[in-house]
Amino acid sequence: MNRTVPFVVVAILASSLGCKEDVAKGDALARVDDSVLTVQEFNADIPLEYAMSLTPVQKMAFVQTWINTELLYQEAIRQGFDEDRRIAARLKQIERELLANEFLQRELVGKTNVSIQEAQLFFQQHESEFNTEIKIAQILVSSQDTANALLARIKGGADFAELAKQHSLDPSREAGGVLDYIRRGDMASTPEREDAAFALKKPGQISDVIENRYGYYIVKLIARRRLPKPAKFEDVSDRVRNMLLVRRQKEIFEVLIDGLRAKAEIEVHPELLAPYSPAPFVKPEGSR
Repeated sequence: MNRTVPFVVVAILASSLGCKEDVAKGDALARVDDSVLTVQEFNADIPLEYAMSLTPVQKMAFVQTWINTELLYQEAIRQGFDEDRRIAARLKQIERELLANEFLQRELVGKTNVSIQEAQLFFQQHESEFNTEIKIAQILVSSQDTANALLARIKGGADFAELAKQHSLDPSREAGGVLDYIRRGDMASTPEREDAAFALKKPGQISDVIENRYGYYIVKLIARRRLPKPAKFEDVSDRVRNMLLVRRQKEIFEVLIDGLRAKAEIEVHPELLAPYSPAPFVKPEGSR
């Protein structure tokens, strides 16, 4: 059976496919010509905890979405869309990303559990940070050389906000790189940046260059203040465990990638990207 459902049509539809030969007669929930949506596929596509909360009307809306998608899919095939080279390339990219993500998820299963004891220990070691919120400004650039040059200018007295407006790739550049107050765990997806920000103790203090998956950051502490009510572990336990989970996943990912890199032959030619890159940052003459 050929049943492909675009992500843009309904996000919850999964890619689990069944074989019609294995489907017992009478299990067809919906049919469009020769394509069948079975009860088994319906149950596989919708997580049980979610399906149990759906009303009959919502479940039938799912079925109608499948029917509409199948109609569009079959018409696209009749019109030869599957033979379009651009579409074939996009499908290949989707397949590549889907398989890579599925492999990674299976590698992470069972390896990223965070116990309550681990979370409590982390909280105890960083309790003062969980009782504090900070306001920071940041500059994000794509090149370490640019980040180093900007950091040198900042240390030499250049205005952080002006450099953020001129060079930062982050949306906060319009406000001179300034963000709203943040608490420990608000930047869990980029632990390097969060650790560096909370390590700054005095307003005006500047971090070193921080590298992460988005590029190279420079962070400035604007203000620091204590929370009106001290945080208890029970109040932030989910936040702490999420932080540690992200860190553990990152560690496992890096070990996995390093191992795969060691077994592969990899070539990179960054010079071919030069025509598509902005001009490199050059420190103006006479600047400190």
